[in-house]
Amino acid sequence: MRNDVGEATYRLDWQEVRHDWPAWIVLLGSFIAGVLLYPSLPEQVPIHWNIAGQVDGYGSRAAGAFMLPALNLGIYCLMLFLPLVDPNRANYARFLGFYRGFRVLMTLFLAVLYAITLLAVEGLQVDVGLVVTLGLSLLFLYLGNSLGRVRHNYFVGIKTPWTLANEEVWRRTHRLGGRLFVLVAVLPWIAWPFSRTAAFIVLIGGLVLVSAATVVYSAVLYHRIAGR
Repeated sequence: MRNDVGEATYRLDWQEVRHDWPAWIVLLGSFIAGVLLYPSLPEQVPIHWNIAGQVDGYGSRAAGAFMLPALNLGIYCLMLFLPLVDPNRANYARFLGFYRGFRVLMTLFLAVLYAITLLAVEGLQVDVGLVVTLGLSLLFLYLGNSLGRVRHNYFVGIKTPWTLANEEVWRRTHRLGGRLFVLVAVLPWIAWPFSRTAAFIVLIGGLVLVSAATVVYSAVLYHRIAGR
């Protein structure tokens, strides 16, 4: 992955996409499952659950069979192609391991949500709250442990006006954000024995607080650095 002057950069070629083979299997399997199960699906398919894990939204047979696989494929393709138009495209080569892993994890997470839909149609009981909370916690844990390696770019990471304007602010904000994401991943399991609903609220509330904290931190840090 090197450009014409010998510097490492992001390229969308076989050497890059071959690492995503688990995602290909999941995506292909999802569409095959949709095609095979479509004739037997009911006219109304559960597609949304509330915070208590109860179905509160239904969609058509086509939506139940293909909406999540199509969304999953679209997000995966976006993650492949967006770096190509990033002005800081070369920086992706510095965190490719993380980026590849995140592509696969996102694909697996959405495939699990799709599996929950199919199982619900079959009348099988699935602890949706546990699955979603666990899945999001694992994603945030992965993000938290790797965020400090993400280099300056316009699509991946904590993008505020101040992190985009200054690479030192970017670096220090991502280092703090990584620690906070790990905390967000762990806190729901402290609340889980008391209430599953509370655990999910802690998870989402923690994400909101981390987002706000990194925005404020990056702004304060930028003005402090600018005032030196």
